[in-house]
Amino acid sequence: LTVSWNFYSGYALKTIDTYQNNYQRVFGGAEVGGPKGKEKYSFFDIARTAAEDYFTRIAPHWENDHRLYYSSGTEALSRISYELNYSGDWDVAAESWKNLAYQSKFAKERYMASYNMALASEMIGKPKIAKDWLLKAQKISPTKEVEKYMVIIDRQILIYDVVSSQLGL
Repeated sequence: LTVSWNFYSGYALKTIDTYQNNYQRVFGGAEVGGPKGKEKYSFFDIARTAAEDYFTRIAPHWENDHRLYYSSGTEALSRISYELNYSGDWDVAAESWKNLAYQSKFAKERYMASYNMALASEMIGKPKIAKDWLLKAQKISPTKEVEKYMVIIDRQILIYDVVSSQLGL
């Protein structure tokens, strides 16, 4: 079974988008291969799944992801991490990490605080500022960890730019 949609522009009189996915019938249902493996669906479920797949391709939405930050290594980092875990307030943690990044006498602590500032900036919804903090961390200590996170932040900046333009912001 192939689900296929074509979307047309009434002004340009041409196809503006196409969606297609294949499903295999199995004993009165259908099997859909995906990230979760193979699952059995009815025809109604296939239509709903195809609609959800297409929706996530064209509409802004949140996806779960995981980030790690430096929560130990120095007494100051441990304290900030403890307070963040207790309060969940990224703005307060960011202010503390920012102070630490500028005032610490130790390069390693400035690096970890700058890296954490990048993460806090992303969590607050400011990926361009996050990139600036990653560049500061990279100047202190060019690590593969920063390079990997830079790729993620560049993708986040692109996503924010696309969504902003779609919403006219």
